[in-house]
Amino acid sequence: KPNKKKIKYFKKKYNPKNKFCFMYSGTLGYKHNPNLFIKLAEQFPNSIILISSKGKFADKIKQISKKKFKNIKVIDWVKYENLSSFLSISNVLIVALEKDASTFSVPSKIYTYLTIKKPILGSMPIKNLASKIIKKMKVGYISRPNDIESFIRNCERFIKSKKLRMIFSNNC
Repeated sequence: KPNKKKIKYFKKKYNPKNKFCFMYSGTLGYKHNPNLFIKLAEQFPNSIILISSKGKFADKIKQISKKKFKNIKVIDWVKYENLSSFLSISNVLIVALEKDASTFSVPSKIYTYLTIKKPILGSMPIKNLASKIIKKMKVGYISRPNDIESFIRNCERFIKSKKLRMIFSNNC
């Protein structure tokens, strides 16, 4: 369960200017599209993209962000006991999965995301079980993995409408 003191701490540390916060927490690898986060940073320079991950792909995004995008922050894993408090500072939670990985992978992070009661922004195959759950519960938007335009439009919807974010959050 989120802890108010920890939420305050994470907000102060990672989003002190209270910008619109897109967040991704989890593994980044071949089954994910790191360019999704770069496009997000390009399109929404006044927002923050917070990524909690480790590994080669996280390092790649971190290198790119240091040179070009100051609105992407890549941090190491957050301790499990702090995860719900950390995720609570987001406005929207991101889940991503490439088409090839869809047959063998169902992002279990959506269950964690649902407990945080934040809208979910997905970039993954529509037929994936996680996509179906998000759609059926009406807790977020899904775009196909290579459809960056649709993904960006969905981001715009969330940024522009607090009411929409609230509706999706209440469905969690």
